[in-house]
Amino acid sequence: MAEFFSDLLETDSGLVRKWGRQLVAVQDYSEAVPEQFFDETGLPVLPSTAKQLGFITTEGSTAAQAVSATPTNMLQILQPVRNDLESKEKTYAMAFGEGSNAYVWGVYNGQKVADFPASPGGAFLFSGGEPEFPLYRLWLIAADGVGANARYRIEYAPAAQVTATTDRTLARSNPETLGFTFSCNWDTAEDTDLMVMENGPGLIEP
Repeated sequence: MAEFFSDLLETDSGLVRKWGRQLVAVQDYSEAVPEQFFDETGLPVLPSTAKQLGFITTEGSTAAQAVSATPTNMLQILQPVRNDLESKEKTYAMAFGEGSNAYVWGVYNGQKVADFPASPGGAFLFSGGEPEFPLYRLWLIAADGVGANARYRIEYAPAAQVTATTDRTLARSNPETLGFTFSCNWDTAEDTDLMVMENGPGLIEP
């Protein structure tokens, strides 16, 4: 039986991923969506207008897809005979560990990227925040492996918006963190809410 199952089983340990290297960046919604996300060698290309948000805490980035459906039942059986989807919301949640990063504070206060301070490590002053959070082009780029074996994942939400923030704790024992939930709104111009893609040097035709 064991030999039969081994012949039947289809697995590939080379497709198991751990994304220990990540970056998250934002652009203003007015920025153009790239035509190409990878260069000719399979490496990701991040536009110069994208502002990175620095260290991510060790919990990493959580990508969620909340699906809501309404079941239809009939008298004779207990199980639903059909389910009708009502909504499908995709979100990203992560916390950033650079408590003095001016770009992170810009997101926290609902600023457009064009209004961010000139440098992430420079002086800043935020007062009151904006009445609502703007739309961003949200980038998450992750890497697993090195050299010719490297695999790169890009998750790109063209109309992301902050819909939740975490509490901040100022303490001696732990670093200050700023956490966000980004909701992936539907972008009518791009006809999508999220693009997920992978590439790498080992996947390029020689």
